Amino acid sequence: SEVLYESLDFFPRGYKANIFKREKNNRIKLGNNFVDKKVDKKIISNQLFLSKAGNSGHKQMGFIYVYFRTMMLWSIPAKSQLNYLMDKMQKMYVEEKNDDFKRKLNKLMKVADTKIEGVSVSRRDFTADEYDYLQDDRQHQRYKTVALHKTYENGIATGTEPIDIKEESVGTQVLFALGGMILDKLEKGGVLVIDELDNSLHPQLSKFLVE
Repeated sequence: SEVLYESLDFFPRGYKANIFKREKNNRIKLGNNFVDKKVDKKIISNQLFLSKAGNSGHKQMGFIYVYFRTMMLWSIPAKSQLNYLMDKMQKMYVEEKNDDFKRKLNKLMKVADTKIEGVSVSRRDFTADEYDYLQDDRQHQRYKTVALHKTYENGIATGTEPIDIKEESVGTQVLFALGGMILDKLEKGGVLVIDELDNSLHPQLSKFLVE
């Protein structure tokens, strides 16, 4: 309900320098490195100065605000966040025009020794009854992802069999969602912060993802 303190620093030539500081009573103190000090410093108690300045057309603050928007903080134990990230990866897989992303994600799933040959994602079409039944959960049912496993007959590979990724281990689901996000960040840039990386992942998989 209230922002108690807010400060933004950077390190030109390796030394800490303050851009702005917000202290008690919403008092904003602009540092020497703050560009265009004509910015409106009036803010309400539950509003971030960075957000207000960044959305008001201020070039310096706007650039920094957008940078923070590219950051993603993810907690592996939170099932809601796993569902959200699964949705995001499935949408990217279906709608991403760059086939290189799909190729890399499939290769990631295969070389991580999950016994999976790759994944396939398709958009789901609901029947009228399904659409009404799912209601608010439709957001998490728009796509169907299957993991492709090799099939054998008399010890000879005969093809692949699709298995719904929800039937796979949580670790495999995390690998798909988190691995896809890592690949996307490496390609496009940005900051990805992960809490409890080793949760639900085999230690070797955690090491593999970091490498």
